[in-house]
Order: sequence, then structure tokens, then C-alpha cells
Amino acid sequence: MAAIGTKGGEAGLAKALATLTDLQQRYLSQFETIDIFMTPVLGKPPARIGEYAPTVPYEQMADRLAAYVGYTPVENVVGAASISLPIGESRSGLPIGIQFATKPGGERVLLELAYALERELEWYRRKPPLWVGG
Repeated sequence: MAAIGTKGGEAGLAKALATLTDLQQRYLSQFETIDIFMTPVLGKPPARIGEYAPTVPYEQMADRLAAYVGYTPVENVVGAASISLPIGESRSGLPIGIQFATKPGGERVLLELAYALERELEWYRRKPPLWVGG
């Protein structure tokens, strides 16, 4: 990734920064009309061992990563507040996460939402298929 990043030189870096700045402005503008944005956490079930090995060619790895975690990186890039909560469960008993995001500094609204969902969904009562504990 580092080698690919250096190929663009200073012009490429300037273009990338301009793109990220535009992304941030467009992303944050949505919070003029909504309070919270909701997405899946992952685009598919957990990865198999070796799917993201260092031997996978970069282009193939980039495509795999985009399909797997493509919903969540934008919040990191733009500095948005977000939280991932286990809202559902797969047929095999794995938790399915939903990400809730809001504007920077909006952690309180996310924590209040998380508390309300925890209370309503009673997630604490669920136990995975393999459980060690009381």
C-alpha cells in the first residue's frame, strides 16, 4: 500500500486530500436533516483464515476489504462519532452488528441510543452456542 501511495507524488497527495475534504463536507452535511446514520458493520460473514493474507495481491486485497468492511471506514476518515452494536444474530448464532453514526461530538446521542436498544432488545439475555460462564 505504501508503494502504491508514493506513485502519485505530491500532485496525487494533493488530489487525495482534496477528495477526502470533499467527502467530509458531503458526509457531514447529511446531519442537517438527520440525527443518526445507520449501516451494517460488515458486508459479509467473518473472513476465512487466509482471505486477507499478506500474499494476496494488492488489487485483490483492496476489493476484498471494500466488500468486507466498506461501510465503516468513512466515519474514521471524516471524524464522525460512531458506535457498533450487536442488534441481530445469524442462523449460526453469531452476532450481527449495526453501526450508528452521527456528527463529530455526538457521542452522547449514540450512547443514549445504545442504552435504549440494550434495554429494549435485552441483548444481555442472549448466550452464544458455546458459552462458558454463569
